[in-house]
Amino acid sequence: MRDVLYSKSMLRRRLLAVVTAPLVATALAGGCTALDVDALGGGMKDGSLPEGAAEALEGGRDDRGGTSDAAPEADADPSTSCAGFPLDCLDPSAARVFEVPTEGTIAAALANAKTDDVVQVKGVAISSAIVVPDRVTLRGCGGAQITNAVTFGGSTGTVEGFVVSGHVLVDRTGDFEVKDNRFTGALPVDPLAGVDVVTPGAGAVVVTLLVEGNRFERRTKGVSVATSAGTGSRSVSITIRNNLAVQVAHPFVVAGSAAGKVTADVSFNTVAFGFDIALYGKTYESLTTRGNVFVSGTTAIETLGGEYDAPDSIAWQVTTPTFTEPTTGPLTVVDPKFVSVATEDFRLGAGSPAVDVVTTSPVPARDLSGCARPVGAKADIGALERRP
Repeated sequence: MRDVLYSKSMLRRRLLAVVTAPLVATALAGGCTALDVDALGGGMKDGSLPEGAAEALEGGRDDRGGTSDAAPEADADPSTSCAGFPLDCLDPSAARVFEVPTEGTIAAALANAKTDDVVQVKGVAISSAIVVPDRVTLRGCGGAQITNAVTFGGSTGTVEGFVVSGHVLVDRTGDFEVKDNRFTGALPVDPLAGVDVVTPGAGAVVVTLLVEGNRFERRTKGVSVATSAGTGSRSVSITIRNNLAVQVAHPFVVAGSAAGKVTADVSFNTVAFGFDIALYGKTYESLTTRGNVFVSGTTAIETLGGEYDAPDSIAWQVTTPTFTEPTTGPLTVVDPKFVSVATEDFRLGAGSPAVDVVTTSPVPARDLSGCARPVGAKADIGALERRP
């Protein structure tokens, strides 16, 4: 099995290199700003360019989504760069893409995956606990689900594109991404967070984690960080941005300890309905929260054992916006004017006070829908950038 997958991957790479190299060179020489994707071997099903073509034309890009301190050029159309949940399926014949169940079982695909491979799960559920190999992306499309636990087995990995009724666990040193998923639950029966960061065992643990573009719905917890377990030094740096939490009791929990340092950036999220404490922080090294919207709950931010910033943020119909006052803030109490609260449409409506008001930087390069931001002169507050 391994030899078959390896030969398949190598053949794809060689064919792609032979086909694309002269075409890219010709395009560059002619001053083109776009390539005919069909000419480049059929292109990807999601409309993206083959590996290397985009970088050759644009001078490289930040695969993590990146941040931007400046607005896009005036003639840019932000809608052309949207790529959020649900994700399109990649072409399974493309190099380094192995599709489940089309090309085999999830167990076989993970066992044979190599560096930079994408294990794409199309339209089926992963019902057993699995481990994502080092430097591999686990990608869901076509309604793919995770109903059990997913953990990482190396120092780098990504989980994206799934409907998750189970959870994603980070329990080792490394740099990980959990993005563009929909975490679902049925209150009050699921005690686990959609994304859990724990630090068991002995020895040093250093975690960097990006949680972006996810929807958390009707769960007890959305994202939870706890560094009290195990022995030895612990360090967690987490970025939680561009997420939507609806009817989640504790959307974001950041709990450090004497031995476990936590640095958290919780920015540009929308939290709505039924939350107890939307953002809870305890014994952290630093906590930055910017550009968030909190609507209809008990407490927006509660912290113990540290200062925090909260500029460019809104609380509406929240009993206690902040348990302790931020050093920069406070939260603005005003109706964000969503398109339709009744139908849970949390886009910003016309006349929203959250539009074009963010004064701090950096600003994420995308929003919850995967569309480019900012659209206007300044970014909007919340997970979704308003588009006319």
